[in-house]
Amino acid sequence: MLRFSNTAITFKTPTSGLYQLEIRYKINQAILFKDTLKSENNKIIIKGLAPNLFTITLQPVLVTNHWEKILLS
Repeated sequence: MLRFSNTAITFKTPTSGLYQLEIRYKINQAILFKDTLKSENNKIIIKGLAPNLFTITLQPVLVTNHWEKILLS
């Protein structure tokens, strides 16, 4: 059973760009959600999750190929 929260979680990122978001359950570390997000204005905002139930990880994505940049934007 999922619990949702009305609070927003804001992550400040060092640069604007692409980041891989991974959300896991804290209890068994199973992956709930994984996606690539674009950081604008050096921040990413996630709404609807209770931070005490999930572990949220952001990792920068290094895009070197021109077509990767087009497809991920």
